[in-house]
Amino acid sequence: MSTISYKLDLIIALVDATNGKSVAENDVIFYRDGSVLQPHKRGEGTYVLFNCGREDFDLVANVRGFHQCRTQVRYETMNENQPLAIVFLIPDARAMPNIEICEVSGRIPHLTDMEAIGLSKPRCCINEYSARRMEMSVFQMEGSRYLEDVHYGILHAQEDTYEHIEVEKNIDIKKVKLKYPLEEPFSVNAPVCRVIFANIEKDGSYRIAMRKQSPDTPAIVKYRKNGVWYYLKCDFNELTHEMLLKAKKYEKKDDREEVEQT
Repeated sequence: MSTISYKLDLIIALVDATNGKSVAENDVIFYRDGSVLQPHKRGEGTYVLFNCGREDFDLVANVRGFHQCRTQVRYETMNENQPLAIVFLIPDARAMPNIEICEVSGRIPHLTDMEAIGLSKPRCCINEYSARRMEMSVFQMEGSRYLEDVHYGILHAQEDTYEHIEVEKNIDIKKVKLKYPLEEPFSVNAPVCRVIFANIEKDGSYRIAMRKQSPDTPAIVKYRKNGVWYYLKCDFNELTHEMLLKAKKYEKKDDREEVEQT
């Protein structure tokens, strides 16, 4: 009797970039270097690839109701046992007239990264951090949620910047283990906000969007070109490409108030 074995090579998670929720749409086509992929569906917004090899590639997703998205699959940054590619999809407002979205697009030569955090509804606040264990404890703000996603930003008090963190696992509802150590001092009670990613093409074309709020949508947007980060604090409702081009270069503050780390 012959035995057929399968090797898990990639997990693909489709996520709405503007709210962090899984995308349930079934009209989905994936491409790998121009060829159609046929992954197996494993729950809402989740797909898996078996026996396809673990070579880096650019994954293109066409999902009805969302703009096309290109995601870099880089295995050196992934968990070896469960390699996960999160595809952050931006809703197409023309196909979803029932939701209000603020969207900015354009082209910045040599652009490699772009993201943002919304400031009006932090998920929680940082309480303590153990540098040795890379564990961060938080406490909930009224009407907020704990850290059920992966990418967050710790806001720097009285500044227009934040530190991007990645959650590796949840220890309990008030404590998480980080994938990488914190690199910058932080203040206790600093808000922790979910990161929103842009879709970026190889030529520097980008698209970034947030769910519109009233009367304003306060946010911090940052992007990297030529290896340098630029930051802009803004009302996302009023944000334009021209405003992004005038963003300030990031300068690390050595005099930021530092708290004791255990």
